[in-house]
Amino acid sequence: MNIKLIWGALLAVLILTACNDTQNKEAFNTLMDDTMAIHDEAMMQMNTINKLRNSLKESTADSTTVAATITKLEKADKAMMDWMHEFSAALPYEQDRLAGKTDAEIDAAYQTLQEKHAEMKVVQQQMTDAISEAEHLLTP
Repeated sequence: MNIKLIWGALLAVLILTACNDTQNKEAFNTLMDDTMAIHDEAMMQMNTINKLRNSLKESTADSTTVAATITKLEKADKAMMDWMHEFSAALPYEQDRLAGKTDAEIDAAYQTLQEKHAEMKVVQQQMTDAISEAEHLLTP
């Protein structure tokens, strides 16, 4: 009887661990998809930033304001480049980033991804703000 109880408890632990592992991976993958969607939207703004920077350089608007706005555009561009570099260092691309990882490693990867997700939102807002300011300067 004692052995059956031990085997039953062991089986229950294995089932719970497998379910927890699946939930952790699903949460990671969902957050990764959201992070990449924000990244992809921000990437589309990179071309706009470059065009606006060039237009501002040719602008006849107040040179101090233009210079400040160009600086904001350049900082936004650099923030995006830095984020991508840091992201790929922290979470290197693999077909399945979680393959062979322990629960602790999955939790750590999820924590890192949460940080990178929050950082990407800040970068995207920085880009949006700089673009808006530049467009406002260029609008007659």
